[in-house]
Amino acid sequence: MTGSNREAPGEKNGLKVKTPRDQGGYEGAHRGGNAVENPVENAVENPVPTPDLVAPDLVAPDLAAPDLAAWQALRSGLRQVHTAVAYGLRDDREAEPEALRALAAAPAFDPFGPLCARDGCTEEERGRWLADRVVRGVERARDTVPEVVPGGLRGSAEQALVLWCLHVALGIPLDELGAAQQGDIEPPLHGRDLAQKIEGRMWLSARPTSRSRPGIDTLYHEVQAALRDRFPTREDDTDGELARAHFGYEWHRLTRLGQDAERELLTLLSTLAPAPLPVSFLAEAWGPLPDPLRDLGNSTALMALALRRLLDRGLLLVTARGDTRLVAIPRLLHPLPTETLDAPQRRRRANIALRFLGVALRGDTHDHDAWPEWRDALPHVLHVVNLADQHGDGLPEAADLMDRLSVFHRVRGDDTAALTAADRALHLYERAHTPVPATYATYLTNHAMAVRAVEGAEAALKSIERALAIEVEEGGGVERVDQVGPANRADQANVPDGPGMLGAPDAPDAPDTADASDASDTADQVNRADLSKQVNRAGPAKQVNRLDADHAQTLNLYASILESAGRSQQADEAFRQALTIARHSHQDSGDEEDAETLVMVLNDYSVHLLHHAPEQGASAKSQAAEVLRLLEEAETAGRTGGYGTEQIMLNRAEALRRLDRPEDATRVLEDLIALCEQWDEPTLLLFAALANLAEILAALGDPRHGEVLRRAHEIDDLLATS
Repeated sequence: MTGSNREAPGEKNGLKVKTPRDQGGYEGAHRGGNAVENPVENAVENPVPTPDLVAPDLVAPDLAAPDLAAWQALRSGLRQVHTAVAYGLRDDREAEPEALRALAAAPAFDPFGPLCARDGCTEEERGRWLADRVVRGVERARDTVPEVVPGGLRGSAEQALVLWCLHVALGIPLDELGAAQQGDIEPPLHGRDLAQKIEGRMWLSARPTSRSRPGIDTLYHEVQAALRDRFPTREDDTDGELARAHFGYEWHRLTRLGQDAERELLTLLSTLAPAPLPVSFLAEAWGPLPDPLRDLGNSTALMALALRRLLDRGLLLVTARGDTRLVAIPRLLHPLPTETLDAPQRRRRANIALRFLGVALRGDTHDHDAWPEWRDALPHVLHVVNLADQHGDGLPEAADLMDRLSVFHRVRGDDTAALTAADRALHLYERAHTPVPATYATYLTNHAMAVRAVEGAEAALKSIERALAIEVEEGGGVERVDQVGPANRADQANVPDGPGMLGAPDAPDAPDTADASDASDTADQVNRADLSKQVNRAGPAKQVNRLDADHAQTLNLYASILESAGRSQQADEAFRQALTIARHSHQDSGDEEDAETLVMVLNDYSVHLLHHAPEQGASAKSQAAEVLRLLEEAETAGRTGGYGTEQIMLNRAEALRRLDRPEDATRVLEDLIALCEQWDEPTLLLFAALANLAEILAALGDPRHGEVLRRAHEIDDLLATS
């Protein structure tokens, strides 16, 4: 990378200083080792080794300089580290533990490292951790000194770093530095006032040498970086100035090293909410990012290197939750990168972050596989949407995120949050003044579903009928219905798509049949905005088919709402019309999206038929047989394991039960439960499968009935509290 001036790993500029590590090590392994494990030590999987970098010119005195009080606190801590290191190198087993315990209580290091009470370490272990990190920081500061050439040193700034390295890292006493520094400093310090010169260089005396201030600043910040390295600081309001000074030093360091990608990464994370972000987002959604970040997204090696660099400098925290790796800027540092931008730049970065999330998050929020992503992204979504609303920029993209978020909340049972998100999606889209009819209809449809859950079916009809009117006006396939002719009822099979509660035992807060039956189907509406973007690329014939499929989905959901409102006959007519359009669209195009639409309509219509058919008698068996035929059509249209598979299984089990085939129904439900349990997420579908299985087992006199029913209530409780 330009400006990095890299050398081979393990090398450095300047005279090689023999460190305690070279002598056998003052690392954590020293006599028993540091028993405290860093919780984020291995957060980045297989990171690329970071080459040693020649540091930039020493910072100017006015750049991120610590105030005198801050330096004096750190100076005291450095002297305590010297004491502990010196005892360790002399193998003084009586004095060293006491020095380490004193170091553990040093006020200068309060914000850093493991805590004895919280992390279960001893005072000696905490002191050893601090000593090891401080030594690392002092050595790293020493590595900024240019190559030592007799008479070639620029002044006392470099000498200050060499003296502190001799004192802290090698444990050399202050009164011996005069002799020890002769091999490291050219020209060496001489004269009868040698002690005063050394103390002035190190800022230990009452009259510090002003020319050594850049070296002291570098030492201060490099020690801070080492203490923050891959360990979260205990940040509070008293740490604000320390954090700001640390960031200022590191930000200018990144600039001088030409590490633009790392700066852009920090700016992106600063623009997002102050919450952990999955690292996978950066690798999967690099398209909207600026060029330097796009390069990182395209390369796992470059991304690992960038994360490791920032992690080692204390600018990032990388943690892991299972197989998911998360990255975040420490809280007090979080707002600082965006504070370096002017207003137009902030607006641009907010728009980039908005589009970045739009690509990173999968649209099918009804799919349980997408739920962990949306949970992690929720604070970021709300934050960037607020920024878009504030700037008036990127409103269509913000509306799309809120529409998808509404579906995420709805299928997981948070109806109030779903309605809030749906309301905001409409507000943002209408404010943008550039409505695409198909997209607008999608948002209205999902708004109707959210309204139904909170305010009832009658209240939801207004939004869904507006959506239908828009599609009809746009030529969404109504004319095609007449060309196709009436639905062929003989070829239809009807299945509850979603956790249909038909025949399920009562449980606390159990969803009603109609609402539960289309909970997961209706979530497919979130894909329609993406589908509408493909219309104009496919030509006129394709456009008619796509709008037909969209219209079929809207009609299907309209039918579900009519069913909830008690208008069964109107619902039946709407279901049949939706099925006719969906069949024709799938037959005409063969697209996967059209297949999913057909599966959705078949499932929802099946729930409708089963809901209104008697549970016993010849009529019940006839209707159940028709449902099985519809399910076979749905399985043929969709792909194995694809959209609607679980709902087909649930509905098949209900149809088999009504055909007096309880053993077959039991096997289907057991397979469905095993599938749902793999999601590691409580769902309405799992609750329905357990409830229906418990009822069948009870009828068979199977002793497993009680345990299955208990599990159903357990899932219901989890749904109520999740």
